[in-house]
Amino acid sequence: MRILALVIFISLASAASAGRLMPEKHYQKLYAEQVGGQVEVTAPDGTRCDILTENLAIEADFAGKWAEAIGQSLNYGFQFNKKAGILLIMEHKEDERHYIRLGSLIRHYGLEIELIPLRVYMQ
Repeated sequence: MRILALVIFISLASAASAGRLMPEKHYQKLYAEQVGGQVEVTAPDGTRCDILTENLAIEADFAGKWAEAIGQSLNYGFQFNKKAGILLIMEHKEDERHYIRLGSLIRHYGLEIELIPLRVYMQ
């Protein structure tokens, strides 16, 4: 029974990621190269910051995972004593709604998070 559940889970996870234009790591590397940052840097608590620059500790995530990105970015900022950042990857025009929602929450609650949009869809 557990094996069947695992097979179903892996199948669903593969199907979900199949809709991506590129994997998250591709966008992490691309942005890190543009800003002179390091990728996958291990923090003192053992977590791995997606992109670390001179001033920012950045969580890179697809737009649909905007809520998770808030907590991760704040933790990375704390761990590295840098400002938190979120690189929000938008592969589809519909992803703009997540960018708007996330930006609104950051402003409303006065969160010290730099929101960086990465639009990779065709306009």
